Amino acid sequence: MRLYDCSRITTDKIEQIAYFTPNLSTLQLSYCGRLIDPTLAQIVSRLHSLQHLILTGPFLITTTAWKSTLETIGHRLLTFEISDTARWDEGCTEALVTQCPNLETVALKRINGLSNEIIAPFSTLKHLKSLDLSDPQGTITDDCVIPILRNAGPKLEKLILDSCVELSDETFSAIIAHCPNLHILSLAGLERLTNECVTTGFEAWNQNAGLTSLSFCRCVGVKDAGVQALLVHSGASLESLNLNSLDELTQETLSAFWDEEGNVGHELVELDLGFVRCINDDVIRALSMGCKDLKILKVPPEV
Repeated sequence: MRLYDCSRITTDKIEQIAYFTPNLSTLQLSYCGRLIDPTLAQIVSRLHSLQHLILTGPFLITTTAWKSTLETIGHRLLTFEISDTARWDEGCTEALVTQCPNLETVALKRINGLSNEIIAPFSTLKHLKSLDLSDPQGTITDDCVIPILRNAGPKLEKLILDSCVELSDETFSAIIAHCPNLHILSLAGLERLTNECVTTGFEAWNQNAGLTSLSFCRCVGVKDAGVQALLVHSGASLESLNLNSLDELTQETLSAFWDEEGNVGHELVELDLGFVRCINDDVIRALSMGCKDLKILKVPPEV
């Protein structure tokens, strides 16, 4: 069950979900700011088949309730995603890791105070396929992320580290070294990434068959050589590519999309080139002709 706007639903109505649909395996509640500890406890105690729990904005749930919830449903939980709350600490992560040994998907998005100490236990997860730590309201560094990638990397298929601004080339090199099966990678806002590291990384990433989605949005250190190496590596498989704010890219790099001798962009559905200076009418025309399946194209507003 997926409810995309619970902002007007009272807690007693939310609780009735567990009574009317006791066999749910997936529960997604978005904008669930009215959700409180007793309601969450009642829901998880009655949903005996629950495997996927996704909550957006559960800011009233306390750390004690999170731990209790994980103790109740952890042994069967495969997906745990929460966002927009300040009530998550090291003890919650410890409970998540110890009580949910089969976790495949973890997302802690826009968590106030998310830091190295809180995410460090993730390095012990054995079955992780998807990890999202986007927009942490705390400090996350290479020293903490790399052990997670080293352990979970071989099975990891999706990795989102948007706005983890302290991460650098060391993390990118660890992705290349430990994540051969990655399909989706988002590193938006990682301004410390260098062009040299990105170039070398993609040139050496022989174990990976190609990404389907990549975001380098606001990764201002990535230049022509890095994007060219990316397109050689994943250009044939990419369905979504975000190069927003890589303002020094040239038309020479983008010409790969309309090169008739190559296969770059043939699977591309969405391309973001916002705030890329070299974009003009001719480039847009060439992109539309070279990328036949393109449905969404974002360009600078002045074009």
